[in-house]
Amino acid sequence: MWLQDKAERDTELWGCPNPCWIIENKMYDLEKFAKQHPGGEHWINYTKGQ
Repeated sequence: MWLQDKAERDTELWGCPNPCWIIENKMYDLEKFAKQHPGGEHWINYTKGQ
């Protein structure tokens, strides 16, 4: 639940249309990449908003 709340706050703060990934103060939308990730999209989607 904490990650979901953080994702929502970060989405509002950064203005990302979907939950996005913040890496070293840069915003990324990894939706397309997550579907192609060799390890599967579960973990990538789980860490949205971090």
